[in-house]
Amino acid sequence: MVSTPYSLSAISTDLLSTCKMAEFSLRKDERILKRSHFLEVMRKGKEFRTNNFIVIFKRNEAGKNRLGITVSKKVGNAVRRNRTKRLIREFFRLNKFRIPCCHDIVIIAKKGVVELNYFLVYEELKVFLNEMYVCWGEIDPK
Repeated sequence: MVSTPYSLSAISTDLLSTCKMAEFSLRKDERILKRSHFLEVMRKGKEFRTNNFIVIFKRNEAGKNRLGITVSKKVGNAVRRNRTKRLIREFFRLNKFRIPCCHDIVIIAKKGVVELNYFLVYEELKVFLNEMYVCWGEIDPK
């Protein structure tokens, strides 16, 4: 395997040594599935924008972080939309322990997202993580 500065194994090696693999799964109860929940987060949540994403987050009463993803047909055909959703889920799955507890997070993909790979998605969304810590006054776990 060729090692690059953005190698996935380089990013997650330390994480794997300290956590159980089951903690990296994305269970159904960690997803926002109902339209009413999406709308509530969008109405009452705080918004953060990047070049390719709109991220809206709000505290919840569920006791865990939950993720909702919206990718419209403007992004591309079904293959491209599904790939975009997989990349966002992978970011959340690998970084959910860095997000302060008990938030609903809705990520809306913009048009240009189809050209991104995982590492560009990671670089763009990690700015959101830092913003969340600033917004809630919590310490960044760097």
